[in-house]
Order: sequence, then C-alpha cells, then structure tokens
Amino acid sequence: MSSINSILNSASSGLYVAQTGIGVVSNNVANVNTTGYITEQLNQTSTVAGGVGTGVNGQSITLAANQYLQNASLGASADAGSASIVSSMLTQAQGLFG
Repeated sequence: MSSINSILNSASSGLYVAQTGIGVVSNNVANVNTTGYITEQLNQTSTVAGGVGTGVNGQSITLAANQYLQNASLGASADAGSASIVSSMLTQAQGLFG
C-alpha cells in the first residue's frame, strides 16, 4: 500500500513533467514562423520502484528535424538564388542592347 508521501511525490513529478511539456509546446508555437527553427519534443518515461509506479521523468528534449523538408528547403533556396543571378544577368544584357 502506498503512503501519502509517495502518492504526492508521484503527482508532483507528473506536474513537473507536464510543466516542462507546456514549455516545449510554448517554444514550438512561439517559433512556428521562425526560419530554420526545428520543432522540439519532450521524451517522457515512467519511473517504477518495486513494481509500483512512482511517477514520471522528463528524460530529454529532442529536436524533431524532418530531413526531407530540410533538403527541400535548401534546394528551394538554391533555386531562388540561381534564378536571381540569371535575372540579374539578363537585366544587364538587356541594358547593353538598349
């Protein structure tokens, strides 16, 4: 049978991890339009002692990078830079022809 202290410790660890999770979500929402920002994820694990659950741990905060989207973004940036240079050269050529 659990004591009141172990129950309170379990509840407080859950609240602490929930607070950390809210902070992670807050960062993600605040930076949703920031170029280059990578979404964060909180990794949670349960703690067990003697076969009885004793709470929750926030193991780590990891970045949820999507390699495909990063590559697509880099490719699009490169294409935009290339198009800008071609446009500049054609504008200069048009100026030479009058």
